[in-house]
Amino acid sequence: MRKPKLRFAGFEDEWKPFQIKNVLRKVSRPVDVVSSGEYRQIGIRSHGKGIFHKAPVTGASLGDKRVFWVEPNALVVNIVFAWEHAYSDRS
Repeated sequence: MRKPKLRFAGFEDEWKPFQIKNVLRKVSRPVDVVSSGEYRQIGIRSHGKGIFHKAPVTGASLGDKRVFWVEPNALVVNIVFAWEHAYSDRS
């Protein structure tokens, strides 16, 4: 498919695939968890319904879980439910 079905007014160019890494910058800041510290986790709702805040927990209760700081204005991606609304190119 050289031209996508979804079109925007004034855009008539051919479809040009690209890798997301050429458009966005990956930010990954691991948290150095302190067992006595308090941390607030977020969850990501599926189907584009946003994030939610979980109750604060201690660093000790996180165990071996890898946690990361969330950057302001960042696009947060959750890979756990990557199959929901998955794209399939069947052309």
